[in-house]
Amino acid sequence: MLLTQDPNASHYHIKQVSLTSVHINEEIYKQSLIVMPHKIISPWRPQVFHELYEEDFQVLLSENIEVVLLGVGERGARLPLELYYRLLEKKLVIECMSLAAACRTYSILSAEGRRVAAALLLPTS
Repeated sequence: MLLTQDPNASHYHIKQVSLTSVHINEEIYKQSLIVMPHKIISPWRPQVFHELYEEDFQVLLSENIEVVLLGVGERGARLPLELYYRLLEKKLVIECMSLAAACRTYSILSAEGRRVAAALLLPTS
């Protein structure tokens, strides 16, 4: 018997995060990935912030995403302005923050039914 209806249509829920791993549903990821409510892209090529290129975000252009939450380390970082503006020209809004903040924000926005992606940089070395 269904007592309450869960309005969260997201298939992928982040349960736990550290600087080296992310626990999504029943799986633990230890490499960079992109998580969306309906899809996970793993592995994602970049492992550290200075390795990010415009091409790394190409996979998101066809996903009809409102905002990309870029999770980077303990404190976050800012994209170089040139890269930020090139992505904005392609209608891709990127918000940079710490890895933990990106995971928390993803959880909130996906629960609201928003079209959100969390691009999480996890160094493998």
